[in-house]
Amino acid sequence: MKSNVSKWVCLLLALVLLLSATFSLVSCKDGPEDPKSTSAGTGESDQSGGTGESEDDNPDPLHYLPDTTFEDDNHGKFIILCRDQGNEIFRESSEGDIIDYAIYMRNTEVEERYKITMSYTSIDYWTVPDWVQTVIKAGDTSSVDLVSGQFVFSSNVAVNGDAKNWYEVPHIDLTKKWWSRSNIEDLTMNDQAYLIIGDMLTSTIGLTYCMFYNLNLCERFGINTNDLYKLIAEDGGWTYDYMMTVIQDIREDLNNDNRYTSKDLYGLVTTNGSPMSTYFFAFNMPIFTTDENGDRDCTFFNDKTYNIVKRLVKLYHRTDGCFFFSNQSLADCAEMFADERAVFVNGQFQFAMNQLRDMASEKWMMAPYPKYNERQERYITMTDGGHNALICPNFPGASDRKLEKLGVITEALNCLSNKNVVPVYYERALKSKYINDPRTAEMIDMLMENRLFDFGYCYLAFESPLVWTNDLITNGSDKLANYYASKKDELESKIKKIFLAFGMEYGGLA
Repeated sequence: MKSNVSKWVCLLLALVLLLSATFSLVSCKDGPEDPKSTSAGTGESDQSGGTGESEDDNPDPLHYLPDTTFEDDNHGKFIILCRDQGNEIFRESSEGDIIDYAIYMRNTEVEERYKITMSYTSIDYWTVPDWVQTVIKAGDTSSVDLVSGQFVFSSNVAVNGDAKNWYEVPHIDLTKKWWSRSNIEDLTMNDQAYLIIGDMLTSTIGLTYCMFYNLNLCERFGINTNDLYKLIAEDGGWTYDYMMTVIQDIREDLNNDNRYTSKDLYGLVTTNGSPMSTYFFAFNMPIFTTDENGDRDCTFFNDKTYNIVKRLVKLYHRTDGCFFFSNQSLADCAEMFADERAVFVNGQFQFAMNQLRDMASEKWMMAPYPKYNERQERYITMTDGGHNALICPNFPGASDRKLEKLGVITEALNCLSNKNVVPVYYERALKSKYINDPRTAEMIDMLMENRLFDFGYCYLAFESPLVWTNDLITNGSDKLANYYASKKDELESKIKKIFLAFGMEYGGLA
């Protein structure tokens, strides 16, 4: 990977990095150092890392890793299997925008320091489990080092027994700030974590769920935006009930055809699928919970869950001010918002980079999904399952040297991403649009601090109770008890298989 780097790109990168230092990039609090601690929690790790010392005190961010090179292992090749978002991992040249350049420079630094050559194999995301299983059965250790697969689909790699426990990979320190706190709190069970999420996976930022609201339309419909921001950010009063009072009567027949369709204007525009599922997490209703003894159980089905389903049926089907697409199309939602036909919309951070890039940022702001009620302590959000997660292929008899290489290179890539890639992505793609209004930048920070990567959402995948509730709510039904009774045995069988992959037995659903 060698090419000439133009001076203006270097200067531009330096400017963005300076901005990132000026407008603080907030990471979240550290997870516990003991991987056995898996109490419910959200967010990312903080600035201190796992040592108690600032990681910025040493000019060499990789100082804590061994001073070694790996030209002796597989001729220095480091091969990453990627699904169709390899662009967040690999760049062949320094040409492109400043994010591309930051990724290229990160990779170049790792290559030169550890005497390796990075490359990647790109395959369709749904084929990752079968591909990994095939190379493991063949014992082909030279074909792949690290796997970056789609979060939900890749859980099958672990369930199949083809992923190695990351706590057994040398030099991986999940207490460092470049690793999601959720790795420890949500994705670890029985001291085992098979999928982990770090800062080299920028897709986890862009796919974070949030809401957007149109400032002009708010004022037009009598919603004081200063009061609304204070309610959300300072008072913590942005709840389901409050949202309903705001949006329920906002509806206009723009084309005067006496019909209400996607061509008209609404208080809230949304869709089903994961944007609908996010309401469950926003209402602090995860699929699994962990008790004081560290034991995890599926507690999704209770009175609160039934009430959430009733609330969402009311929102999606019995509220004039809500329009929803039943085809899981966030792009349609974004189009209506960009065309100023929605006061509020459920969306993702990447709206700001893509669908709303031509809409003046002074016209809108971000908000979290609402709380269940005012007694809920904090806002919670999730990241869409379409983002990537890192997997260590479980090659039987893999040499200590291969595992050392995997650990060092993976740790280094995530460490340097935290230093040089995420600040560029974060500032350029998100915050740089809002420097004139720091309130939205603060909202982004708050959302990042309170997001989770749920164990059940990941490992139950398309057999998750969230799929059932989506079907029910989409069809306007709140008969969850009947649906659960018909699916209970199937769900229990799936959970037992997952627990077995973690070396545990599951006692059964209540």
